[in-house]
Amino acid sequence: MPQVNSSVAYTFASKTQLFIGSSMEDIVQFDTASVAGIRQQFSDNSILEISSVSTPLFAPIQVWADPYVVGEDRIETDRISRGARIEYDKILGTGFGIQYTQRETEIDDELSGTTQLTLTPEEIQLLDREGDVTRIAAYYRFKPIGRNILEVRLSRRSDDLNGDAMAGEQDQLQITNAYIGQRYIVATNVFYAQQDYDAVNPVFGRKRESDTLGLGFGFVVFDQQLFNSKNWFGQASLVWVEKDSNIDFYDVGSTMVSLGAQYRF
Repeated sequence: MPQVNSSVAYTFASKTQLFIGSSMEDIVQFDTASVAGIRQQFSDNSILEISSVSTPLFAPIQVWADPYVVGEDRIETDRISRGARIEYDKILGTGFGIQYTQRETEIDDELSGTTQLTLTPEEIQLLDREGDVTRIAAYYRFKPIGRNILEVRLSRRSDDLNGDAMAGEQDQLQITNAYIGQRYIVATNVFYAQQDYDAVNPVFGRKRESDTLGLGFGFVVFDQQLFNSKNWFGQASLVWVEKDSNIDFYDVGSTMVSLGAQYRF
């Protein structure tokens, strides 16, 4: 898939910054969110950020209108989300930070369970994927040795969706290490998540539970290594995610390999 990532910012003398663009943290989780907001750096080097988070209007996420259709082609529909994020980084000049994000998810044609299955209206309601998604995270960055930066992040996501069989809680541990060399950056990322759902899924007769393991590797080359210019950066990344559910229908395997270039001005 073609992917255009950009970030534009303007910083005032008061260390206030206005910005718009996309977040690599979202991209590695297959989330193409657009972020726009304001950052303020304080005397202790801590940074407070308040921003809006939304699905780009030109590139909504494609999902199935009714995922439970079998034996024939499913119909695609758009899923969009919008909300806000607040983050306080380098609290009191330390490596500690917290982040809170809340987004509302809407699906143009939410037809889960209505095409082929003979479900009651109450059972169809349990499959509704629209609603609010809240994520709160706490992290700490270390400098264990040399040019390495290690970040440990704990987060909880709450899916308060209209359908109780789709709603639930997810806890996640993520560890990221970045080696920042003179001419390149190498980043590795691993995360594990466990998610439990609120109600019995009427299609399969049980509550869903899932475990997710993800691995990521990123490489950025700079220092006039691309097109012989200090403004160009080459980059490559690999992301692998495996999600194992107690209901086989929801098992997921995802792999993303990317090659690209950045221009900084």
